[in-house]
Amino acid sequence: ADAAGDDKQETRPRRKRWVAPPRSKGEAAPLVDVRWPRKSFQDMVLAERPKKRVCRFLEEYSKQERLAAVGLTPKRKLLFFGPPGNGKTLCAEVVAGELEMPLFYVRFDSLVASYLGETAANLRRVFEFANTNRGVVFFDEFDAIGKTRDARDDVGELKRVVNSFLQLLDSYTGQGPIIAATNYEKLLDHALARRFDDLVHFPAPTEKQLVSYFRVRMKPFRVEGVSPEEAAAW
Repeated sequence: ADAAGDDKQETRPRRKRWVAPPRSKGEAAPLVDVRWPRKSFQDMVLAERPKKRVCRFLEEYSKQERLAAVGLTPKRKLLFFGPPGNGKTLCAEVVAGELEMPLFYVRFDSLVASYLGETAANLRRVFEFANTNRGVVFFDEFDAIGKTRDARDDVGELKRVVNSFLQLLDSYTGQGPIIAATNYEKLLDHALARRFDDLVHFPAPTEKQLVSYFRVRMKPFRVEGVSPEEAAAW
């Protein structure tokens, strides 16, 4: 959960030059939004288990040269899953902020096309951009393109998209990590889910975590007659 106000002063790392974000062929709509992170771990109330796994990922990533010296590589592909509204998207921004990278937010409204084969082509454009530019690639609502290939309502296009994504993920050479998030992990294709180095579950917050969240959120304001405990109980 986001535990900071929206008026926080934005701090951006020094920007580096990159190729312009890709656009879809037909409608020329942007496929990627480049977002500069504004959040840190101090802005989150996160369960201990997912927080530890994300922190471990960040530690591995920051020490990748030392790992390479002994023949090891850090985790580079994370899948966040769990009920909606529990911090998956925010955590992706936090990861980008901790790594001092921009967040490459993939826009599914532009990515998924009505023309046969165009969605897979848009995916290739996204990965070409990610391979060339340094940033955290984030696929939100990942089940929109990662649904199991056994789906009964599929007419063949879904299989092509998933197969294309598998190939692109395997050949990814970008400097930044890839994060995908979904509320419906059981809908994902099993082969696709196995391509991720770690699957991080974001559970619903406990009452204690909700109290902590409202305590931080209510601190800048004068709220009379309502305590953080009462707000959490609502």
